[in-house]
Amino acid sequence: MMGKVKVYYFSPTGGTLQVAQRLGDRLGALLGAAVEYHSYTLPHEREALPQVEAGDVVVWATPVYAGRIPNKTLDYVRRAIHADGNPAIALVAFGNRAYDNALAELVGLMEEGGMKPVAAAAMVTRHAFSDTLGAGRPNEEDLATLDRFAAQVAEKLLTHNSELITVSVPGEAHPEKYYTPLNINNAPAGFLKAKPSCNSELCTRCGVCLEVCPMGSIGAKDGMPTFDGICIKCQACRRHCPTGAIAFTDPEYLSHVAMIERTFAVPKQAEFFVARNVQLRPIEIMEIPLLDDFLYEAIFIPEGVPAPPRSIIDNEELQVYVKDFGKRPDDRCLVAECDGKVVGAVWTRIMDDYGHIADDTPSLAMSLYREYRNRGIGTALLERMLELLRNDGYKQVSLSVQKENYAVRMYRKVGFVMEKETEEEYIMVCNLQKEE
Repeated sequence: MMGKVKVYYFSPTGGTLQVAQRLGDRLGALLGAAVEYHSYTLPHEREALPQVEAGDVVVWATPVYAGRIPNKTLDYVRRAIHADGNPAIALVAFGNRAYDNALAELVGLMEEGGMKPVAAAAMVTRHAFSDTLGAGRPNEEDLATLDRFAAQVAEKLLTHNSELITVSVPGEAHPEKYYTPLNINNAPAGFLKAKPSCNSELCTRCGVCLEVCPMGSIGAKDGMPTFDGICIKCQACRRHCPTGAIAFTDPEYLSHVAMIERTFAVPKQAEFFVARNVQLRPIEIMEIPLLDDFLYEAIFIPEGVPAPPRSIIDNEELQVYVKDFGKRPDDRCLVAECDGKVVGAVWTRIMDDYGHIADDTPSLAMSLYREYRNRGIGTALLERMLELLRNDGYKQVSLSVQKENYAVRMYRKVGFVMEKETEEEYIMVCNLQKEE
C-alpha cells in the first residue's frame, strides 16, 4: 500500500528546497500520494527524529558543503535516517563545482539506516558563496530533466513484478576528508574561522538573520546582530538580509570565491541515477553449472590475503555444496538476474557441511559477483529463500560464516542467530516457524 512521499531537507539559502520541492511534488502526483515536507534546517527542527511509516517513500535532500554532507548536520542525519526497507531517493544540490562524495555518503547512510535507496540525483543550484557561479540554476532545462527523473522513479516504484537493486552512485560512502578550499593562487584557503560582519548604517535591526541561522549562532546587542557562535559559512544570514548589510570580508574567503568563479565558470549538468531491476527466480537446469562460480565467490577472503586458486572448489569439503545439485529432493536454489545475466544465487540442501546442525535441517550458501554486492540483492535473495523454505514446511535453516565476513550483519538482519561458534566461524540458525 502506498503511503506518503516524505521530503526531508536542509536548505539555508533555499536552493536545495527548490529542487526538493519540485521532485517531491512531481513524485506525489505520479504516485497518487500525499506529500509532506520536513525541514531540519533550524536548530529546533533537529530536536525530533523523522517518523517514517510503512509504505512511505522518502526523499532526503541536502546541499553539498566541501564535497560532502554538511559537517554540522552529519550527526543528525546519521541518527535521523532510519526506516524498515522504505524506498528512498537521495538528492544533493551543488554550486557548479562538484558534488564529490556527498551523494555516495547520503546513499550509504540510507542503506545503513534501513532504507532502500532506489534513485539519486545531483542538481546544480546557485553557489551560496557567489552571485555568478551557478546563477539562474536550476533553470527550466534542469527542472525538465528533474521531472523526467521523477517519472522514471515513479515507474520503478509502481512496478511490482521485480525487485530493485540499491542504486549505484560515484564516490565514497565513507569518506574521511572534506574538499580543501583553495585561494586564487591554488593554495589552501584558511577561512575556517571567518565570520560575517554587519554594516550598522545599513542594518535595520529587523532580526531576520537571528531567525535563519542554522546553528543558532547569531545573537543581538542593541538590536545589532553579533556573530559569536559557530559559523558554517552557509550564507543564510547574508542571503536573507533585506538590506544587504551582512557580508563576509575575510581576505582568504574572498580569494576562494574568486578562485571558484574563475575555475568553475563552465556550467555543470545535473546527474541522475536510477536502480536497475533484478528478477529473483528459481534456477534453471542449464544454469546449475553456474553454482561452481558462486561457490568460489562465496569463499571469504580477508583483506590483504591473496585469493586461492579456483581449483580449491574441487576439494571434497566444498563439493558437498554443489555436486549433483538438483537431484536431491531437498535441493533448493534461487538466482538473481539483472539485465539478462545471473549475478547471484542462494541455495540450500541437507548435507554434512560446515554449517550442519541436524539431519532434517538444510544448510544455506549464497554469493554474488563482486560488482553486485552491497546493493540489496543478497538480502532480497535471502528473504525470498526463507519464505520458500517456510512454505515448504522446513522448521529451520543453518549456515556457517567467517566471523570477519561483513555478511554476518545481513544474516542477523533477516533472522539468523548464533547457534555455536568455532575459532574462526559462527554457526547460525534461522527459525522458520511462524510465531502463534
